[in-house]
Amino acid sequence: MVIPTYSSFEECLTATTSSFKKRLILTEEDSTKSTKRLRFAKFEDKEYRYSEKVEQLTEKMKKFLFLDQLVTKIAKNKKKKMKIVKKMKRNPMDIINNEVTELLKRLIDEINGSDLKLLIQKRLYHSDLRGCQNRLTIPMNQMQKNCEFLSPDEENILVDKQRGIEVGLMGPKLQMYNKKMVLRKFCMSHTSSYVLSNNWNQFVRDYMNDLKENTMIQVWSFRRNQELVFAVVVVGDEENDFA
Repeated sequence: MVIPTYSSFEECLTATTSSFKKRLILTEEDSTKSTKRLRFAKFEDKEYRYSEKVEQLTEKMKKFLFLDQLVTKIAKNKKKKMKIVKKMKRNPMDIINNEVTELLKRLIDEINGSDLKLLIQKRLYHSDLRGCQNRLTIPMNQMQKNCEFLSPDEENILVDKQRGIEVGLMGPKLQMYNKKMVLRKFCMSHTSSYVLSNNWNQFVRDYMNDLKENTMIQVWSFRRNQELVFAVVVVGDEENDFA
């Protein structure tokens, strides 16, 4: 190792100071490089974590989109099913033929009834069941076509609004009711209707479990020993009109 020699103290001090400054600069440069490396490492770590979060978010978005597509598909299928159900629902004007109507026809034959005719199929409205009305309305414009069920003499009687015809009535249980009804005809400016009155309120109370608002009924007429008789049968309700 070579030891430097100096001619004076000032020269030695200058050389020592210069050497110290060089080492200090090198140390600062090393420190700066180390700081840069540290910052770069932190940046790389942040970038990695950001990239990882992006991937997680992407996976969540994929799941969300899949669920969204699944929900949309289910909704479309539900709409299709609803359309099918609506198509399957019968037109209210279509006449219902089921076990009740077939049983009625057989029963009329068994009791030697004749001239059985379907007059109307309708829903029971609040006005048909309201106590203050005491009548079942049979609008003539809703009746079946070509269902002439009255004799000429009966037609003449009903021309007078004050008069009516006493008729028998068969209830929803297909049993003859123990009270008579009175058939009348109301003529108005826009339409005309037949009405069953007098004991209708009592009839509704006796069959309150069958005769409810929105229940679909059919009103039939037939002859028994030449007497005019009506049958009120339930063929469906609001939820299931065509059982």
